[in-house]
Amino acid sequence: MSARDKNFLDLYYKPVSQNAEKYNVDPALVLGLGAESGFANPKIKNSTHNRTGDAFGQTGGSTKNMTTAKNPTENANQWFNSWGSRVKDAGTNGELFIHDLEDEDAAGQRLNHHGQYNSYKGSSDWRDMARRGIRLMLKEVPIYIKHCINKGALMGRTKGDAMICLAWAAVLLGAIAMHAQAASPPKFYRNNEFGVRVPVPKEGFLCASPKDEHDHGFAILLGGGRSEDCRGDGRHRSVVLFAFYNVLEDDTEHLPGLLKMGCEGRQSGRGISGGCPSGPAGLEIPGLAIATGTVKSPDGWIDLVVVTQAGEPTADEPNKPLVNYIFSLCTRPEHLDEDLKVFRIILQTVKLPSARVKRR
Repeated sequence: MSARDKNFLDLYYKPVSQNAEKYNVDPALVLGLGAESGFANPKIKNSTHNRTGDAFGQTGGSTKNMTTAKNPTENANQWFNSWGSRVKDAGTNGELFIHDLEDEDAAGQRLNHHGQYNSYKGSSDWRDMARRGIRLMLKEVPIYIKHCINKGALMGRTKGDAMICLAWAAVLLGAIAMHAQAASPPKFYRNNEFGVRVPVPKEGFLCASPKDEHDHGFAILLGGGRSEDCRGDGRHRSVVLFAFYNVLEDDTEHLPGLLKMGCEGRQSGRGISGGCPSGPAGLEIPGLAIATGTVKSPDGWIDLVVVTQAGEPTADEPNKPLVNYIFSLCTRPEHLDEDLKVFRIILQTVKLPSARVKRR
């Protein structure tokens, strides 16, 4: 177990597990959402957790819409007060857990009873991040509990209670819908947490980020998009960015695994499988290494995926860039050439942090 994960569980396991017991839900599912904050890593200076005390991505993108907490207990209590009734009796069912958070039925269809936990537009990237975060916590929590049992220090719980905790397991599947607040189209997108700045090309319409959600990136509609198009669950020509902390301790630590995540997310969203051949020539982000892929659907839609990593590493992981970025273009064959021009412009003009990795 990494020092980062032990520190996170030292802070959050007790308050999350105490609440989770009341709602009959696996605490590892909730703890996995800590990927939103880099698992409360105090060394990530601009994370929303270090600004607000919220480790679970409940916060919005501006200071007016941020969830704030003085300590992990208050933060965990806030989460369950807001979302506990949604996930009540999810137990070990990760699929039910994510559907409940996303206000969906078992088939992934919106119920429109509540707002969504994360309505990030246009792909399964947020779902994949959450799935991988939960997978990590499903691995780490039993190790942590065993460590605490051996030390006789499981926060006042009996050994029997701890062994019950060891039985939790989950499979996380789900879908996210597209949504954004109606607003006049801004011409510049900024995200200070993940260090993103990009001008919006004149051919694009920037969907406004939902104010009460963690802002992971942008969605720019092409071909005359409107704010109402941002809210639907239909497919649109678009350029999308999804950014998240490089903390999942799996193959996404490096570009090939990150590209695999981006490609598989789009393949699963289209109900297809197979390879992900390289994208067309001329896709580049100045100063950064990239990997590219292409996903083609039987119905004609094409997804071009470009992944990169940037951000100065933390002192305890000097060889790993801080943030993962997945850019994608969704288009059709008849619009490929014109949309590819816009995609290249966005990649050329986006400003990301440098990736000053310390080589051994």
